[in-house]
Amino acid sequence: MKESEQTLSDYYESYGKYPIGLEPDKINNMSEVDLYFLINDLYKIIEKASTSKLIANKIFMSNYHANYVIPNTKKFVSLFNYFAVQTKKFGVESPEDFRGWINFYNNFYNNLFINSPSDWQNFQKLRARNEDISAYLPKTNWENGLKASERKLNAHNNHKNAYPDFLNPEKVKDLSETDLFFNINDLNILISKCDRTCDVKTKETLKNILDFYLYQTRAFGVEVIAPNINKHYDFANRKDNQSLYKWYLFFLRHFDINLSSKDKKEFFKVRQIDGDLTPYLPKANCLRQTEQAEKAF
Repeated sequence: MKESEQTLSDYYESYGKYPIGLEPDKINNMSEVDLYFLINDLYKIIEKASTSKLIANKIFMSNYHANYVIPNTKKFVSLFNYFAVQTKKFGVESPEDFRGWINFYNNFYNNLFINSPSDWQNFQKLRARNEDISAYLPKTNWENGLKASERKLNAHNNHKNAYPDFLNPEKVKDLSETDLFFNINDLNILISKCDRTCDVKTKETLKNILDFYLYQTRAFGVEVIAPNINKHYDFANRKDNQSLYKWYLFFLRHFDINLSSKDKKEFFKVRQIDGDLTPYLPKANCLRQTEQAEKAF
C-alpha cells in the first residue's frame, strides 16, 4: 500500500505515534529554512490569536465572542520555544544570536514576498511539492564567520531539549475530554490565523497536529473515519465524520449557549491561569446528549 493510500488510523496504529512530520528524528533533521518559517509563523499567529476581538467560525456560520474562545496560548508559546532551541544546531547560542538569525531570514524572505510576488508563489509551490528550492535560499549564512562544521559541533555539544508535551503522545492520551476539545479548538483558531503570508509548510504542520488530536477523540467514543495520509479531517463533511462533528458541536454549543455572559468572562479568566474549570463544564455526556436531542425532533 502506498503511503498516500494509508489512512491516518493505519499510520498511528502501525507506522508511527507522533504527528506526521514532527517525529523526533524529523525535527532533529529539519532544515534551517523549514525551522525559520515554522518559528516565525508560530510567533505571528500566536500574536494574532492573543489580540483578536472577534472570531468568525466559517464551519457553523456564526460568530463567537473572544471573551472565552481566545485560545490559551501558553502551550503554543512552549511549542515556539521548543523549536527556537532547535536553532542551536545552526550556531544560534544566545538570545542575541537568535534575534540576528530571525532578522536575517526575515529580511531575505520579506523582500522576496514584497518585491517578487511571482517568485514567492513559485517558492511556495516548490516547498509544497518538496522540490529543489536552492534558487530561493540566501547566498550567505546568517553569520558568515561560523563554518558549517562548527555549527554541527555546537549542536552536538549544546543541543538538549525535551520533546514538547503538546506533541507527546503519552501526554495527549492523558488529557481529559474537555482539555482535548480545547486543544482542538485552539488549533482551529491558530490555523485560521495562518493567512497568505504564512508559509505553506507551516499550514501543513499545524493541520497535521490537528489531525493528531482529532484522532485521539476515539478514546471518548467518537467514531472517526480517518482521511488518507496527505489529506486532512474535514469538519464540514458531516456524512463521513458525523460522530466527530456532533462531538465538536456539542462543546461549542455548551460554551456558547449554556454559559451566561458573566460565566463566559469568568471562564475565560480561569482558563488563562489554568484554574479549576469544573463549574463551567458540561454536566452530561456529549454523545448521549446529542442522541437524546435528535430523538426529540
